[in-house]
Amino acid sequence: MILLAGATALSAFRRRRLDAALGAIASGLKIETAQRFFVLEGDPAAIARTRLVEVARLLGAGLDAPLDGSDCLWVLPRIGTLSP
Repeated sequence: MILLAGATALSAFRRRRLDAALGAIASGLKIETAQRFFVLEGDPAAIARTRLVEVARLLGAGLDAPLDGSDCLWVLPRIGTLSP
């Protein structure tokens, strides 16, 4: 599996608004970042670097710092949710 970092998921305004709501629930709770990501099925070693660069370019994802999944809380839509 390959995880590629996408664009920021929340504007600064929406993040501040969500931080305020979270702070009302639990003092000190806040969002450090909200980021889109792409999950690719396959073995990273089996995919040519040029292909991976091409896929990342098409998705608007970065290859500089692929996500490793550590130190994260993953929030995903429920099964069946359609993206706009």
